[in-house]
Amino acid sequence: MTFKITTIGWWGAYPDANEASSGYLIKSEDYSVLIDCGSGVLSRLQNYIALQDLDAVVLSHYHWDHVADIGCLQYAARIAMDLGRRENPLPIYGHAEDDNLKGLTYLQYSQGHAIDTRTPLRLGNLSFRFGRNVHPDPCFSMRVEKSNRTFVYIADTEYTDNLIEIARGADLLLCESSLYDEYQGNRYSHACPFARIMEDNLAVRLIQAGIRTANTHQREQAEKFGMNIPDFSVSPDEVVSGLEDPLYISLDLDVLDPAFAPGVSHYEPGGLSTRQVLDIIHRIDVRIVGADIVEYNPSRDINGLTAMTAAKFVKEIGSMMINNP
Repeated sequence: MTFKITTIGWWGAYPDANEASSGYLIKSEDYSVLIDCGSGVLSRLQNYIALQDLDAVVLSHYHWDHVADIGCLQYAARIAMDLGRRENPLPIYGHAEDDNLKGLTYLQYSQGHAIDTRTPLRLGNLSFRFGRNVHPDPCFSMRVEKSNRTFVYIADTEYTDNLIEIARGADLLLCESSLYDEYQGNRYSHACPFARIMEDNLAVRLIQAGIRTANTHQREQAEKFGMNIPDFSVSPDEVVSGLEDPLYISLDLDVLDPAFAPGVSHYEPGGLSTRQVLDIIHRIDVRIVGADIVEYNPSRDINGLTAMTAAKFVKEIGSMMINNP
């Protein structure tokens, strides 16, 4: 077994109803680590793990959308230890470049530990290495390795050459992928990474299928970089034409019309059908190295329809990865 990554929350600034801001759970055999603990994460985390079973927390930085639930998590550790459900204090790792590290230690129930770019961190059988980002306050990307698998979490940053080294050879790279040429006068804002990636020819091809809302600037950017945004008259064969190995699939469930996927946060009529998405998946004939399926909101689902559809996509993509390793 390598390790499993579960997205607990991904919203920026503040979460939508029944959602959470940044939080990602890594499970590796009998060791579990939470990366970032933003607003709403603590509630949603308990769908995947009992809080007393969490082994450690690693924080990229101290902005509220990445740490808002830390205080309540410390209370959870206290209750678990007082009731005999947890033996040891919860270790919480964060940088020591301001006074926030002190707040990670809470009596005898949690213990704060410093991270930096020079010192590797070993948690269970996972190895962490950190890179410095460009952000209004100190922030660190992280590279997580086990055996021959590597996961890289970029967190919040403008473009910096440090990202090239920390992300090199990653099996899964988690980052913001906006295409704006510049945001608030900054060409290296976290709203612009894919514009820079396409400018520097770091990706061979970018395809976004099922787009139904785009402003004028986004359409101009897509044309500038030759980005493929197929319309709904295009056949599945045309969508996947020219794909090259390796391929990563990011499947947002709101690509589907709300009639097929009511369990999403933002309805946009005129989407694809389940059959159309399956046809696109089945036409892929190159090696798929990874995938994510996101945007599911169980509070808006009807009779589990969207959950069943998401499970179908997982099964189909997973079987293709197994059959073409």
